[in-house]
Amino acid sequence: MNRAYEAIQDTRRSVPDPTPVLFLIAAVSSLLYYMEGMTWAAMSLLCIVLVPAFVYVVSRSSTFALAAMIISAAVPRYFVEILGSKARPEHIVTGLMCIAAIFIYKQRSQAPRWIFPDLLVLSFVALNIYSSVFQSMDPSQTFKWSIHQTLVVIPYFLIRLIADSEKKLRRAVNLLLLVGAFEGAYAAICFYSYLILGTTFGIEPGQYGNIPGIYGTQLEANILGSYNGACFIMMLVMYSKLRERKYLWGIACTYAGLIISLSRAAIGATTVALLVFSVYAIKGKWFNKTMLARVATPLLAVTLILGVSAIPMYVQRFSTLDVSDLSADENTRVRLLTMGEATVDIAKHPMLGNGTASFQLGFDYKDFGYGDVDVNGWIGNTELRILHDTGIIGLAVFAWFLFWVAVKGVRIIRSDPDPGLIGLVLSAVVYCISFQATEGSMMTFPWIHIGLIVCFIALGTKAASKDELAVPRNG
Repeated sequence: MNRAYEAIQDTRRSVPDPTPVLFLIAAVSSLLYYMEGMTWAAMSLLCIVLVPAFVYVVSRSSTFALAAMIISAAVPRYFVEILGSKARPEHIVTGLMCIAAIFIYKQRSQAPRWIFPDLLVLSFVALNIYSSVFQSMDPSQTFKWSIHQTLVVIPYFLIRLIADSEKKLRRAVNLLLLVGAFEGAYAAICFYSYLILGTTFGIEPGQYGNIPGIYGTQLEANILGSYNGACFIMMLVMYSKLRERKYLWGIACTYAGLIISLSRAAIGATTVALLVFSVYAIKGKWFNKTMLARVATPLLAVTLILGVSAIPMYVQRFSTLDVSDLSADENTRVRLLTMGEATVDIAKHPMLGNGTASFQLGFDYKDFGYGDVDVNGWIGNTELRILHDTGIIGLAVFAWFLFWVAVKGVRIIRSDPDPGLIGLVLSAVVYCISFQATEGSMMTFPWIHIGLIVCFIALGTKAASKDELAVPRNG
């Protein structure tokens, strides 16, 4: 009887307590809803009350701190204007977390285990600031944008500081998956509300001509697809290894978010990641008929439910693609145009770039006959954007960082096949491919993702070092 009770308790402990996540979602939603009509006096009074409370709670609870960063990274669509800049939830939470980090650091019994990739990320941030101040045509603007870049990178270091144990790291992975499932479910609500009631929340009605772009709470539809695609791969890995029912629900929700996004790049990237996972799982003998049948059930159900409404949209989306002439598709043509113009700027400052997000300073869609495009110029490819902004040196540092993380991550997986790390590494493939068409490195969520991988690597390296010291050497 006691053993049965302990087994039940262990099962309960394996499922993260969703209370902090739900509370934070409610608090953020309420704040965003009322913020638009607030006066500065009322907002200031609210901040005086909320800021100390937030700092106190996150400095005392690692779960709440992790939830705050992961949730804020999933809602970049919302913002408030502060001194002419768009302050998004991820920027605000990062600023508050920097204050809390002082108390978190003082409460630790030992110093954080910083490793080589942390230095590379720090160098990348420094190069962004340097190029923005000394290489830009408008240093006041690019310096401001470099601070935005810094704010989205800082959560990488915060994750490294907070997720310093296996327990906290697994909790962070579960929180990431929980938020991903909520994001996919919310996107589905937005989609059907648009079709049935004609609402436009979470929807950009004319993003693809007469086809809507569903973004949920993400910045835009392609980002939603990439985010849910990565979470979908993680859910598959976790269920394949642990066989827990909650991951089946997560598979259904994240798959729905991926399909609803109508993002061709995200779907293609997720397909490639799925193939890589399948090869790995087959070699590891993870699959069996029962497991495959259980995974196929939610996938088939979501496909049948969404297919009636989504398939006609996909037919129209893919009908504009022409392999022999990529410029035949309007979206692809605009991307090729901006990439071509970016190479002209790169030639001017090849070594240290032109400053963070500086492409928009010298590019106007109206100059190329796109008078109806009411957005700033942007470079859709991550590598090209980093090369444009920070030059060859900045791109080399960024590439070195990713290469180091990939090599070490695969090496740790071979020695210790932890499902959390496997899911993070395989789902990172989605970002590596989808960010070739939609740049996402100036948002927080991929830096949190990579930060979690590095935390696994740091813990694995630390364990290996202890084992090595424990073995007596000859001579």
